[in-house]
Amino acid sequence: MTNQATSTPLFEFPQVELAAIAEHYLVTLIGGDGDALVKTVGAGATIDDPHCGRITGTDGVRAFSKDFNEWIEGYDARVEHVRTTGSDERVCSEAVLHLNVGDKPVQLPVATVVSSDGTTARIHVYYTKWPFTETHSVRAGLFAKPETNAEHTDVILRYFECLNTGDIERLMTCFEADIYFREASGPPYVHWGTAAVRNYFLGLFGKGAPMLRDDTILDDGRCVVMEFSVIGWNGIPREPDDWEAGLAVYERSEDGLMRAIRIYDDVDF
Repeated sequence: MTNQATSTPLFEFPQVELAAIAEHYLVTLIGGDGDALVKTVGAGATIDDPHCGRITGTDGVRAFSKDFNEWIEGYDARVEHVRTTGSDERVCSEAVLHLNVGDKPVQLPVATVVSSDGTTARIHVYYTKWPFTETHSVRAGLFAKPETNAEHTDVILRYFECLNTGDIERLMTCFEADIYFREASGPPYVHWGTAAVRNYFLGLFGKGAPMLRDDTILDDGRCVVMEFSVIGWNGIPREPDDWEAGLAVYERSEDGLMRAIRIYDDVDF
């Protein structure tokens, strides 16, 4: 959100600082220096990471850095930045973590969302551990309730109307001919073009329509970044303890349709 009266950011953390944290977080983490990670995220930061859950305090951040690097050691990790989407109050950095898992090269999509309560950073990290375990883990929901009343608009709103009802024919009118849908595990789980994307959604809707709650929405005009909770499936709501956290990025084309969908979660669809 931007303050309409002035150009002054609403928080003490301006967008440029949030972006710096989001873009440097993963690089600093795999660098293995706990003190450097503390300096990157700032004092009092809270980190929610799929590997270790919620991390708080400088000692906790240092311990997390050590634990994460013991886990990732031997994978020859390298970070490739993809895109940053931001506002004054929230920034998302999309990256690909290049790894060698066994004899297999892996391109693991990772999204880092950074927001602020005014004095400290809150960092939500999204990725799947499927390439390491070939199983899906349950990522507990991160939000008790939505933080904002942001709403979807235009083609993104139409997409969600179709997603919630399982309307495959209307859903396909949301996409450019060269649409691609990248699943959370990255290549080879990327579907290129309307025929492949249609087949993906036919498989998804075969289990019923997903019930997603948009917890945060970040829209810079080109991309919409949505942190969501899976709150049910096929019209059957789940208990809050069974909600799952995820993130999706929806990229518009120049003519207003959707040209890309990139998913970051560990949900077994």
